[in-house]
Amino acid sequence: MVVINLSLGDNSVLMNCNFKSMLNKITLNQGTLSILFLLLPLLYSPSVKAQCAGSDVSVSNCSKENDQFVDLFDVLGGTPQSGGTWSSNDQDSGLDAVTGMLDTYEIVTGGVFEYTYSINGDNSCADNTAVVTLTLGSYAGSDNDNAVVCADTELINLFQFSGGDPSPTIDGTWSSLTLPDDVLSGANNRFLDVSGVSPGRYDFMYTVPAYGNCPATTSSVSLEVAKTSDSGTSTEPVLCESADLSALTNYNLRDALTGEDPNGTWSDTSTSTTNEISNPGDSRINIERLNTTFGPGTYSFTYTVNPNQSNLLGQRDHDQHFNRRCD
Repeated sequence: MVVINLSLGDNSVLMNCNFKSMLNKITLNQGTLSILFLLLPLLYSPSVKAQCAGSDVSVSNCSKENDQFVDLFDVLGGTPQSGGTWSSNDQDSGLDAVTGMLDTYEIVTGGVFEYTYSINGDNSCADNTAVVTLTLGSYAGSDNDNAVVCADTELINLFQFSGGDPSPTIDGTWSSLTLPDDVLSGANNRFLDVSGVSPGRYDFMYTVPAYGNCPATTSSVSLEVAKTSDSGTSTEPVLCESADLSALTNYNLRDALTGEDPNGTWSDTSTSTTNEISNPGDSRINIERLNTTFGPGTYSFTYTVNPNQSNLLGQRDHDQHFNRRCD
């Protein structure tokens, strides 16, 4: 009897056999023994390394206006270990490197972005990194059918009318639906020169491109260029202290204006308030009482014409000065 020990990997197999019959077995089954010698070390390896960072994955977010945050750790494939760190292969805006939480509102364009999760110092890991590939859709902003601007405005930025939180991404292009496109200028054609446009209503469209499975989208702005309010031209009455002012106890300040728009408001802007203006619609003052109570001086009353639309920009004021003196 002959005893032969065959060592296969880290496992020993004790084979007791008749030498002659064993030789026959080796002769007849060489191929089988060779395969066993190659496979057994793999099948019985004592150390199996894990995918500690998880596995690579691709995800999409095509509606950032509805899904502001992406939890990158949560979308990793496999079973990633916590405690690693995140980095961006493209841009760092909105990324929390510790938690892997991504604020898409901080990313100003759509596109395809890669974020890497890394586990350091663990030798039992077969792979210490995993990559999340995010396809992020662009955002065109919200529609606005009630945008208004005064006709005396110069350049305006059309983005100011298409919403915020989130703001539109800046990878699109503005176009005019009712005016020649050459009235638009700047990056994305975002600026409109209002000074070259007559009062009226005009329509504009903002278009952002598609990325991956996220489609191109648009938003629209309907803009009214409104006639500028005009508070008119004022004169400055000069009245003598010694004059008979009894006929001026109900003086209408509107008589000192020419060319003003109606429906404006009055306010007392004198250095010391005279209390002659009882409400914004009150345009009448008692000049005789002014002279008796305060004496000679200059008294200012301001007429303000506000635009009809609450979101128009600006207003115009005129002061009325009354000089209580004689030359």
